Amino acid sequence: MDKLRSQIARLETFENAKELVRKGQIATLEDQVTAGELAGLFLSIVGCVLGAVYFSRKITRRLKAAVRNARHLGRGEPLVFADSSGTNLMIWMQR
Repeated sequence: MDKLRSQIARLETFENAKELVRKGQIATLEDQVTAGELAGLFLSIVGCVLGAVYFSRKITRRLKAAVRNARHLGRGEPLVFADSSGTNLMIWMQR
């Protein structure tokens, strides 16, 4: 009977050790997932900021051209439009 009790105790100890190892592995995996989520969040924020800067620069450039042409129009000077190749086109407005 004592031999049986010692074998059961060893099995319980082995099962407890296996459980502790599994918990440690799960904790490690949870840490890796959290690190991956944080990296993804950081990359998303950086991407959003870069996209906002890119589009705001395009809009700002167009607004500056519109203001410049409004001034030209007020002075009776030719309007200047830039096409997609960057070439400036001058258009004379007749009154």
